Amino acid sequence: MKYFNIILIFTSIFIYNHAVAQADKVNPKKEVYKKHVVISKDGKLIYDTTITIESNSNLLLDTLNKYFFSMQREKHVYRSVWDGFDLGFNFVGSNMAQMSLKPDTKYLSNDIGKSLNWKINLFENVVSNDKKRISFISGLGYEHSAIRLNDESVVLNIDKANNMLVPQYDSTLQYTKNRVINHSLNVPVMIKFAVGPRKISPEDAFQVAMGVIGCWRFASKQNVEYNKDGINYYVNRWSNLNQSTFNVKATIRVAYKFIRLWAETSLMPLLNKNQGSNVYITSVGISLVH
Repeated sequence: MKYFNIILIFTSIFIYNHAVAQADKVNPKKEVYKKHVVISKDGKLIYDTTITIESNSNLLLDTLNKYFFSMQREKHVYRSVWDGFDLGFNFVGSNMAQMSLKPDTKYLSNDIGKSLNWKINLFENVVSNDKKRISFISGLGYEHSAIRLNDESVVLNIDKANNMLVPQYDSTLQYTKNRVINHSLNVPVMIKFAVGPRKISPEDAFQVAMGVIGCWRFASKQNVEYNKDGINYYVNRWSNLNQSTFNVKATIRVAYKFIRLWAETSLMPLLNKNQGSNVYITSVGISLVH
C-alpha cells in the first residue's frame, strides 16, 4: 500500500507539471511553490525530498497537501512497565504487606537495607485497545531475591523428626554475613491504564499497571560467612529450606516518562504448609534500565 501511494504522488506531480507546461504557453507569468515532502510509516522513512512547483494556481497543490502530504506519521513511543532491570529491597512479615513478625518467627527478621531484590525482565508482550489507554501485559523475567538475617548467628535447618524449618544458634563463630537467596523465574499478568487528559497522548500519560506475578523458584541457598581462628570461611548451603516451589505475588507498577516504581507482595506463605511458620515477602523498588 505504501508503494502505491508513492507511485500515485509522482504520477500526480507529473500530470500537474505537464498541465502547467501547457498553460505556460498561454500565460507566461508563474508563481513558485516549494513543498518539503516526508513520508514515513511506523517511524521508518520511506520518502524525503523537496519539490518545486511553478504555477499560477495552487488548486492541485492543495489537493496534494490534503491527500498525500498529510501521510507523515510520528514514531510510536511505548512506555513499558515491565521489561528492563529492577532493583529493590525485601522485608519479611507475618502477614501480607507487613513488616512485623510474630514472636515465633523473629529468627527470620531481616535487615531491609541489605536484603536486595533485583530482576532482569527479558521482554514485555502488550495487547492494547484502539486508543492505547488500556493494555494487557505479560512477559518473562529472572529474579534474585535475598533475605539478610538480622541475627547473624542463626543457621536454618530442617528438623528430620517433623520436617519443620527450625533455627539453630551458634555463638561460638563470628558471623559476618548470613543470607537466604532465592532464584526464580517470573511471568506477569497485568492490566495497564494510561491516566491523564484526553489531549495527552497515551505515551506521555501517567502509566499504572496492576496484576499478579507467577513465580517458579528453581534454586535456593543459605549463604554464610564467618571467621574462625583468623580464617574467613564462605559457605553456600544449597537447600529449598522448606520454601514453596511456586508462589503468586500481587504487584502494582507506576511509570511516568523515565521514572518507574514498583511494589509487590506474596499472596502465599513463603514456607510450605506445616513445614514452618507462615511468613510473607514484600518488595519495593525502582526500574533503572528499560
